[in-house]
Amino acid sequence: MEPRPAPKPPRPTSSLAQPASPPADRAAWTPPSVATAAPLPGVAAGYTGPAENGARAAWYEPVAVAGGPIGPDQAYSPGPALTPIDGNRLARIIGPILALLVLAAVVGAVVWVALRLFGDDNGGNNSAANLPAVSATATVKAAASNPGQTATVAPTQASGAVSDTQVTPPPQTGDQPQTTAAPGDSPTPVPTKPQTTTARSMLPSSSDLPDGFTRTELDKRTKDAVADSFANKDEALQLLDEWDWRENAYVTFEVPADSNPDPNATSSINVSIHRFGSKKGASEALDYFAQSVVESQGLEEITIDPLGDKSTALKGAPEGVNLVVLYIRSGDYLIRIGGASPQGDPTQELIDLANKILE
Repeated sequence: MEPRPAPKPPRPTSSLAQPASPPADRAAWTPPSVATAAPLPGVAAGYTGPAENGARAAWYEPVAVAGGPIGPDQAYSPGPALTPIDGNRLARIIGPILALLVLAAVVGAVVWVALRLFGDDNGGNNSAANLPAVSATATVKAAASNPGQTATVAPTQASGAVSDTQVTPPPQTGDQPQTTAAPGDSPTPVPTKPQTTTARSMLPSSSDLPDGFTRTELDKRTKDAVADSFANKDEALQLLDEWDWRENAYVTFEVPADSNPDPNATSSINVSIHRFGSKKGASEALDYFAQSVVESQGLEEITIDPLGDKSTALKGAPEGVNLVVLYIRSGDYLIRIGGASPQGDPTQELIDLANKILE
């Protein structure tokens, strides 16, 4: 049997009647008769349960204010409900507010979904007008992967040469934006690095000469080799440094002796081109080269129409062969054209070749 709970502390003295204390000797205490005991709250009338239980229930029940036990008409009521659904003022205010908040949330969600699906914002627009243009490199790769596609090349802006990396883009359709320049506007020019023409690239080919000539030499000379061709090598080497000599290239064309050439025709033509660091250097080199040939081979100056920026023509017959030499300056270049004929005059053929080189 569990121990009885600890007794409650005594209540303060008040005008209320206190419950009857249990007798000191519970075993000797005789409960009142059931018929004379007051009916208990919550117990049906005429209940004939044990008298001891009824007495004990009466001992634990609180008493009425008037001093007796609480009767059936004085039963305890818990009071109004504590929830806002009982129809008081607070419930009437909070209910509509909650309904409005829920309605606003639903309407906002519907508007947001409609804007995402049908709006014309840039973030969700994936039309062809907003797609980036395909680069030339990507087009080249696509053409390489598709053998049926023909890649059309276009000339470069700087040199006019055909580039193998530029591909003509496909024609634009109505879905693609058309870019037009505003009136008065001009595209910004792209700076290009100037290309230096080499001495060898200026040399003529066999097709530039009359029929019958065959190329027999195509080479270049170093600065020391050029200086060796002068009577005073040290002086020539020093002058070449002052004139900022850069490079040389030469070519020789001859008519084969076994072809029985005409003795009045030109039998050989030699072209040698020197590049200097400035126009002044090339001009001073022309005077020095021409004077050296006059002194070493006994040639004389002849009159011709001007060629290039500056020109000098020399003619002579050393060793019994008619020889003509033209010195022409074109920018930073000094062009030497020499021709020989057993009995004829090669002057006009050399002038015609000079005009082709200067084109």
